[in-house]
Amino acid sequence: MKAVMRRRDRRGFTLAETLLAVMILLMVSSIVATGIPVAKNVYEKVVLSANSETTLSTAVMALRNELGTARDISKINVNGQPGLLYFRSETGYYSIIYNDPDEGIILKKGVTDQGAEIENVTIQPERLIRENTATKYQVQFDSIDYSDSQVIVYNLQVVKNGSVLAEIGLPLRFRVIAGSGKDS
Repeated sequence: MKAVMRRRDRRGFTLAETLLAVMILLMVSSIVATGIPVAKNVYEKVVLSANSETTLSTAVMALRNELGTARDISKINVNGQPGLLYFRSETGYYSIIYNDPDEGIILKKGVTDQGAEIENVTIQPERLIRENTATKYQVQFDSIDYSDSQVIVYNLQVVKNGSVLAEIGLPLRFRVIAGSGKDS
């Protein structure tokens, strides 16, 4: 009988191959691990930018809706900030719009033609954009003016923690209804 030679089983990995695979896996995982915070920061910046642009667009539309039917407009000064006093035929009252450095653009509805509160009307001042309380955004402007049947808003911007996130540097012009605020 012939002697059967036993051969060594060559299936499986050697220790060197296993160590090399583990080292490659560690290198790839460390590259991925360092890239995750970078990708997260980029994602947050993109989302922040998109949200602030949306808030800015919403502010433009809110200003257009608020001031588009304004009548009997006059410039006023509220707490050292420029503002406008105007009549809204939808409400039958005058309103004030101004910029509060801490709160952003504020609307105060239900005032007299001199800007004093009307008796029995309890409407609190409100932000132009109410959603910004959740995002901590402020919508503000540098100044507001009225001339030639136009309300002009200068440097409308979205601010968060003192940083400008989005802005319209050019003056925004809104056509308004000319004439007296009182319907006859």
